Amino acid sequence: VYSTGISLQNCCTEVRNGALRGLYSFDISNCHWNILRQTTKVPLPIIEFYIKNKKEVRSTLVSELGLPGDDEQQLKGVKVILLSSLSLIYGASLCKFDIKNAIAGICESEKCYSRVQSNSLISGIHKEVKRAAKELIKVNTIKLGRHSGKLINIMGLVCDETKSSKKLSHILQGYEAKALEVAVGVSRIDTAVLIHDGWV
Repeated sequence: VYSTGISLQNCCTEVRNGALRGLYSFDISNCHWNILRQTTKVPLPIIEFYIKNKKEVRSTLVSELGLPGDDEQQLKGVKVILLSSLSLIYGASLCKFDIKNAIAGICESEKCYSRVQSNSLISGIHKEVKRAAKELIKVNTIKLGRHSGKLINIMGLVCDETKSSKKLSHILQGYEAKALEVAVGVSRIDTAVLIHDGWV
């Protein structure tokens, strides 16, 4: 859920934390991975393993991939590869090395990128996401009526994108927004700010 204009949601973290000091922050753990797992009938054993063993998997990948930078930068790189909008879940490619490619940009070198490409967990996740996306896109595409052939998410928003990664993003973000709507709706406590997959 994105705000428009100037708000605490889109200001820098230090200002937001200062303004919201003393309040409670909640977010949906591994939000899009969990939504993907819960909304598809396709078996996702590798993604299930990652969700249940998040810290251990990230730590293992830090040592296996040898990303550039210190320990903190390497962990951040692993998180970006797995989680952020640059990630596998949004169709970041694992094809040839190109510094413009999000994952290749994190690796900075062809040698490091080839370690990412050949990593069994990462390539397994990549394959599972593709299979799940295919199924979810099919299920969420309207068959009849004025929106026939269009993909509509749970929030009722129509997707005009053609790339499957953008369509998957539209589906998952719809569920994320619905989850926030429900959580905030049932809460007896005033909500100070919504922050993408969380609230304060």
